[in-house]
Amino acid sequence: MADNPFHHDAAAFEPIEVPTGVNVDEAEAKYADLFAEVIWDGVITAEKRDRLKTAATTFGLDEARVTQIEQALTAAHTTIHHVGIVEEASRKASVSYEEEPAPQTMAPLAQASDPRLAVLQGRIDVLEDENAKLEEEKEEQSTRIGELEQLVGQLQHALESTMVDLDKLGAKLGELEAAASDSDPDEDDEGPVSTVQPLASSEEVPAVVAVAVPRPDTKVGDAETKSFAGPVRSRRTFRASELPPAPAELQQEIRLRPSRGDPAEIHRLVRLEPRDPQLLRALFAALQRADDLDRRWCISNVLVFLGEANDEERDLYVTHGQSGLVRPRRAINEDEWRELLFHPDESLLTGQIMAEIAPAVLLGHATAIRASLSPDDFDPAQRVDPEKSTLQAARCISWASAILGLQPPTLYAAPEYEGLARLVLDPKPASKIGREGLMGRSTRELAFFAGSHLTWYRKEHILAQTLRSMRYLEDCFLAALMIGNPGLPMTSEIKKRVEPIRKTIAPLLDEVAVQRLQGYFARFVEQGGRTNLAEWVTAVKRTAACTGLLLANDLYAARDMLAIESPEGLQEQIDELIVFFTAGRCSLLRKRIGLAIKVAEGGRDE
Repeated sequence: MADNPFHHDAAAFEPIEVPTGVNVDEAEAKYADLFAEVIWDGVITAEKRDRLKTAATTFGLDEARVTQIEQALTAAHTTIHHVGIVEEASRKASVSYEEEPAPQTMAPLAQASDPRLAVLQGRIDVLEDENAKLEEEKEEQSTRIGELEQLVGQLQHALESTMVDLDKLGAKLGELEAAASDSDPDEDDEGPVSTVQPLASSEEVPAVVAVAVPRPDTKVGDAETKSFAGPVRSRRTFRASELPPAPAELQQEIRLRPSRGDPAEIHRLVRLEPRDPQLLRALFAALQRADDLDRRWCISNVLVFLGEANDEERDLYVTHGQSGLVRPRRAINEDEWRELLFHPDESLLTGQIMAEIAPAVLLGHATAIRASLSPDDFDPAQRVDPEKSTLQAARCISWASAILGLQPPTLYAAPEYEGLARLVLDPKPASKIGREGLMGRSTRELAFFAGSHLTWYRKEHILAQTLRSMRYLEDCFLAALMIGNPGLPMTSEIKKRVEPIRKTIAPLLDEVAVQRLQGYFARFVEQGGRTNLAEWVTAVKRTAACTGLLLANDLYAARDMLAIESPEGLQEQIDELIVFFTAGRCSLLRKRIGLAIKVAEGGRDE
């Protein structure tokens, strides 16, 4: 294994006994794929039914589960094509093609009553509807762009007016200072009186909330329900007194007394100004215990990355820096994922609801895959075995899966894809590693890529990555709530979208899963009945980046990979990584899994 940096020493690493992640049964996925193929034309012939029975026996699926899968995919097919499935009566197997009577007329074989023709017409109708919706969205976007351009013009005008006012104010203050300097020096000098008033405590800053769910006892037609037309753009306000205080005074105090600073308080300021070297250096100085060595090293890593490290910080970074990959003692468990690795803005309850329905949604999605005009094709020749493959990217995925406590996904090497990797359905989730991930990557860059990519394989996150549509994600979330509370009131427009999804996933959920959804719904209402899925997805992206940094242990590698994967907002993403890498929760996680550096006898790191 000397030529493979992505391996674990069995004697030194403790994996998770049962890897977690989204669980779509292999046999069920194969049967779902076959059934979706069978019903593609809307008709189940006797021959097709025999084929399905043989497949169910071969896959070892019981009749009850087969019925659930077929009910789910039939509901999905009907939703997509607006046409039901027809199952023909059994015919004698002995009838051959030669024995069939010849057509008596020259009429087309496809009669108007032919269900397959109806299905094809349904497909045409669906495509026409989707095209019309795209045109509407295009018009809406054009209107929105016009409004934004007008708003930008107004803001520019307001900014210019403000600058003029500030120039006048500066001139006035200069006159007051000159007048004060000319006054009698023996008189009390209280200085010029500022005409700039602080922000009133009643000033309110709005925050947008995306999805609102009414109370269980709310009736359709009530004021709260009328606004429930997802995504709802409700507004919640924070008073200025609730906002973080201006950091200037606290920063000044910390700079004057760095050795007596509170690390928690200093890090709170780092969250506001992640690239401020004085704050980072104050945090470095405040961590004086021997047990804080690893966190001090992480801070020195950040300062070196920013080009702001002094000699002490640079020496610490160099002395304890690792030349290779991290070597944890054990995998990350579920509690550590949720308490230490998830981004603070990632709603745990929203993730629990998504996790409960994820396998059912993915299994029911098989029909949509077959219905697509351009499905993701998988070339069996491109499939790679991470244990045997010479591709470092494939080996890295297996290595990172063990650390993260996840089952390694199915991998395909797809150099024709220009990006890093794509998570696609087969119908089970699988990854296509693209050109950017296959060539010219250092081991640390691959470690960041693997950690970031695999985060989406967690059952809480998988739907946000594979569905790619925020509207559909919202509808799936509402369908889960609807299963938890069938009497959930909603407008007819939303119910028309959500009900078919509920019918698709409900047959695939067992009684225990339904009971958990009922409990989640109750907690959701207790917490206010609101969530913002767009912000939740953003938080998941930040969790993914933090996971990548944990494995890469290198901000340079993180920056380079983020610049390829998601260059938009790169500066903000790096700021989030700095906050995470210098936080106490990161330090605690590193200690628990054995990544933290320690000083052994003689002053060398272990």
